[in-house]
Amino acid sequence: MKEVIISDRFILWGSITLAVVGLVVLFFLSTILSDDLSMSGLIQGTDDGEKVTVKGVVKRVTQKENVAFVSLSTEQLVDATVFTSDLDLKKGMTVEVTGKIQKYKGKKSIVVDKVKGVE
Repeated sequence: MKEVIISDRFILWGSITLAVVGLVVLFFLSTILSDDLSMSGLIQGTDDGEKVTVKGVVKRVTQKENVAFVSLSTEQLVDATVFTSDLDLKKGMTVEVTGKIQKYKGKKSIVVDKVKGVE
């Protein structure tokens, strides 16, 4: 029986090649699936302009001059945009937002008409 000898260099380059290919595949899969994973099923399955109501916990609020960007935690993170200069939301509050779905830069979010605090 003939003995097959594999060099350490061959094993090293084979391992590096497989690792790089695996990382490339993961990168492409993450870009394809990112919209599905970043929004709850309620938001992902809706059309632009459709009106929705979502209840969640405020995870992040970024207030600008006349607009606030809010991230709500439901089953997953949902982004919402509120056009107002006097929004009083704090991280950890539970709120219910109502608004229309709008796609911006390839991601769906809610353009909020109404914000209601929930206890």
